[in-house]
Amino acid sequence: MSEAINETKSFFSSIRIALAVSGVLALLAGIVLLVWPVKSAVIVTAIFAYGPMYGIQLAFREFDFNAGLTGGDWVGMKYFQQFFESPQFWSLMRNTVTISLTTLVFGFIAPIALALLINQVIGVRRKRVRS
Repeated sequence: MSEAINETKSFFSSIRIALAVSGVLALLAGIVLLVWPVKSAVIVTAIFAYGPMYGIQLAFREFDFNAGLTGGDWVGMKYFQQFFESPQFWSLMRNTVTISLTTLVFGFIAPIALALLINQVIGVRRKRVRS
């Protein structure tokens, strides 16, 4: 009888070990599944967001076509100062703000207002949009 009990104990012990190992494997698989999207997002951000920032240095250089992107002389804030002192600066700023606000109104506020107006229509048949 004690031999049957020992076999049962060893059987349940091996099941417990198998469950523990599978739990660890499941945990590792879960971690890998969580890390992969984050790693991918970091790589995409580095390539498409930080990579192009290399070209920002052109704003501070005298561009020389023959010397390439980094070959021109460093002029610092020369072009920024030239832009801010330009007589067209305020006109350009006004146009930029006008275009930005117009885009905001027609691209954000108007669609929401239209959706609310359509939602106020009584009757399901009138609300349906055919594709």
